[in-house]
Amino acid sequence: MLGVSVEEIDEDFKVCSLSLSPFPPSSHLPIFSNQTTNPPPYLTYTLTPHQTTTLALYIIAQHYIPKLQNLATSHPSLKPALLVTNSHLPWDPVPQLLSLSLVKAAQRNMVQSLHRAFSASGVHVGLVSVEGVVAVENAVLNPRTIAERTVGFWEGGVGGGVEVNVRE
Repeated sequence: MLGVSVEEIDEDFKVCSLSLSPFPPSSHLPIFSNQTTNPPPYLTYTLTPHQTTTLALYIIAQHYIPKLQNLATSHPSLKPALLVTNSHLPWDPVPQLLSLSLVKAAQRNMVQSLHRAFSASGVHVGLVSVEGVVAVENAVLNPRTIAERTVGFWEGGVGGGVEVNVRE
């Protein structure tokens, strides 16, 4: 059985660790990365990119959504939001990017679920899906336009929907 523990370092920084059932609850396996080189011998469970991405988003949401809900109650004009970047891969997967396509689809599904669960409490949970290669010289897919569209999406608040798509 896999358990997740979050240890607080300070108010806004947490360390996530895993524990495996044959070990006592105090034995935690730190999550460094799925590309950790020379892991310690007790690190017998490797997280896939899919698990790392979805688990990280889940832990961030678990930590920040209650804070954002409090902010929505006390200061709704601040438009509390959890915005997640994504791409076209959830609905247009690329066979050569099978794993990344899977991860992005899982991430999109989680954001949609979080949006449904928490939009009524005033928290805008949404996706900023950038569909293509970003370059300064692009007409739309450039950092400035993406930032402007993201801010516009945030300004729309919960009523702005669950996703904004930025494409050439």
